[in-house]
Amino acid sequence: MALLAAGLISLAVAIFHGVYVLRKLWNDPRYADKMVISFSRLPYSPAVHRGAVRASLLLTAMAATISVFFFAAAVSDLQGNEGRDAGSLVALIALFLFLACFATHLSIIWFNFPRQLALPSMREDTGMVIAAFRRRFSSAKGR
Repeated sequence: MALLAAGLISLAVAIFHGVYVLRKLWNDPRYADKMVISFSRLPYSPAVHRGAVRASLLLTAMAATISVFFFAAAVSDLQGNEGRDAGSLVALIALFLFLACFATHLSIIWFNFPRQLALPSMREDTGMVIAAFRRRFSSAKGR
């Protein structure tokens, strides 16, 4: 029962984030800037705040895949021995998809790659790691 509740909560988060928040972020660059400012309370650098907003599409995908994982685990648990193999396989696939989405999310934050998955208003941003390397090597050349 707890798995079904977790699946419903994560599905609600995915739907809300995908329908409301992501649509506003995708269409309005000013709203994206407001989201970056709202992340300033987190104990990370401003580059991480901007990168997290830039990779918002992947947050929706991660919430959707984790809800599929919870639902598949719940079905596998409720079915008993008959449905355990199929439910476990779907849960395993959903888990791997979640991990792939998480890796892509980090890639967009750190390198802004792939740019097609970043918000349109932030596709020209430099990733956090690339910007740090450019600052480091430009200061090293100046010595």
